[in-house]
Amino acid sequence: FEIGPTIPQLVLVDEQRLRQVLINLLHNALKFTLVGSVRLEVSVVDGASTPSSEALRVRFAISDTGIGISEADKEKLFSAFTQIGRTHSSVRGTGLGLAISKELVALMGGRLQLESVQPPAEKSGSC
Repeated sequence: FEIGPTIPQLVLVDEQRLRQVLINLLHNALKFTLVGSVRLEVSVVDGASTPSSEALRVRFAISDTGIGISEADKEKLFSAFTQIGRTHSSVRGTGLGLAISKELVALMGGRLQLESVQPPAEKSGSC
């Protein structure tokens, strides 16, 4: 993982919910990455303002070299009870993790985004 140099010592956030989201996103990245790496990067969002002039917006980015997500599957990815793609793990879920994560992030004033590159290009994704 990498923590940017401008991240403050103290971040005011719902710790339990943030942990739940990050664990879910990291678990998904690991589940679909057989070879390569999974990375968590924490940084301050440049130019992002919040109601308080002292507050900063923090970005948590998870990237991996996994199998990628097709354009068609991107539309379905955050829907409840939806599972897409092939899994290399015997661990299967209910298809609720990303839908719940997206809602939790929204309740904390953020947004969950996805970028993905499909093979044969260099494979990477970010949430």
